[in-house]
Amino acid sequence: MEDPLAHPWDDSLRKLVHVNPQAFVHLIDPEAEYLHEINEKLKPLTREVDGLLLTQRKDGRQQLVHIEIQSTNDPTMGERMLIYHVLARLQYDLPILSYVIYLRKDGTVPQPPYQWKSLDEEVALEFHYRVIELAEMTAEELRSFGEVGLLPLLPLTKGGATRQVAEEMFTELQGAGYLNLLQLGQTIASLAFGDTRPADQEWVLRRYRTMYDRLQETPLYKEMTRLASERAREEALKEAEKAREEALKEAEKARKEAYQEGQLKALREMLLSLVQTRFPKMSGLTKRLASTIDHTSTLQALILKVSMASNLQEARQFLLDIVEEDTPDA
Repeated sequence: MEDPLAHPWDDSLRKLVHVNPQAFVHLIDPEAEYLHEINEKLKPLTREVDGLLLTQRKDGRQQLVHIEIQSTNDPTMGERMLIYHVLARLQYDLPILSYVIYLRKDGTVPQPPYQWKSLDEEVALEFHYRVIELAEMTAEELRSFGEVGLLPLLPLTKGGATRQVAEEMFTELQGAGYLNLLQLGQTIASLAFGDTRPADQEWVLRRYRTMYDRLQETPLYKEMTRLASERAREEALKEAEKAREEALKEAEKARKEAYQEGQLKALREMLLSLVQTRFPKMSGLTKRLASTIDHTSTLQALILKVSMASNLQEARQFLLDIVEEDTPDA
């Protein structure tokens, strides 16, 4: 039976990875710096992996950090990680560190390496990925990385689902002014306490609301809000300018198409009038064929040739030849 709490746990940690990816890069590879996130789907998969981060070491070498978030024990995890690893390597041609972060205890976690074996138990393939079990880490071990972005994980550490640890997390996040991490910390603490501790759940919500109200009154929060508002305004102006430019391009395209269509119509009428005057017997044929010509230069050449034709047969041949030349090959 699927754990109904699995998705809230997983979703909260995925958001945390995206909010502060450098913190998770440091957790996995202390020598690397985060460059940017890769949001493309791994072909031919139809979903994105939880986290695929491009990093760079001090010597300039780059590699991908692949992170999967798990709240439940998945016996197929090794095979999944192998598939993701191979697809990412083929798609981006970079070395990859593959990690599974388990959020809580849920039976025996499958440990790497993952192996494919023959009927005779010979190892045909061995894939090494790495596992982080937050429930096996202490709060101090997590703090030792010195990353504010990891603080919301404190309630998931060994013995961390307590008001004391949650209070420490809230206090440190509030001091750093990270409102978005504060909200994720509240969600993670609530999930860590579980449904059987209503008093703790009430305390978490009340503590978060108190901090949020106080944070809104601080100069730091007001400055962050002002900067965010300015960024949003700048983005809105950029989007409006982009939309205006696109509208101008579309209007210019429509104007050119209308002008082109007007020219074609005028030249067709000129050709038909000329034929009706000089060779009225081929008026019907001219009307039908002229409607298939979509180039002004072709119609202009045809008008010149028909005006110079010495008889009906010559004019008719000019018409048939030039229409054939204007018709693209199938």
